[in-house]
Amino acid sequence: MSRITLAFAAFVLAPMSISARPALAEPDSAPSAAPVQPDAAAPKSIAKELASGDGKTQATAYVIFEKSEMAGVDKEYEILRYLKLKPQSQALVTGESKTYDALTVIDPQTGETRTVWFDISNFFGKMF
Repeated sequence: MSRITLAFAAFVLAPMSISARPALAEPDSAPSAAPVQPDAAAPKSIAKELASGDGKTQATAYVIFEKSEMAGVDKEYEILRYLKLKPQSQALVTGESKTYDALTVIDPQTGETRTVWFDISNFFGKMF
């Protein structure tokens, strides 16, 4: 893994309070009722995560089951690639008992901007 990737992961995953980061921009239009429909069946590598939720809210966040930050972040981006979504920004959100990554993404097919939620409690703070 390159130094740039490690530096990015360390920066993205550095603990901060939610108030220390800019708020995520909400889309001007109402959220789409239908989830993004990928062309192919989910690969085995992300099937468990995709079955854990829909990623639309904290309560329905995709649960990432990896045990290290590197593998967990890779899994988040693998899911976004599968869903054909382009990441724009990322925020670390700490709840009462869980930690989340909230990724603002764009659907290139529709131009819609939305937030995809990942429950990262299984790996947050665990480098290896």
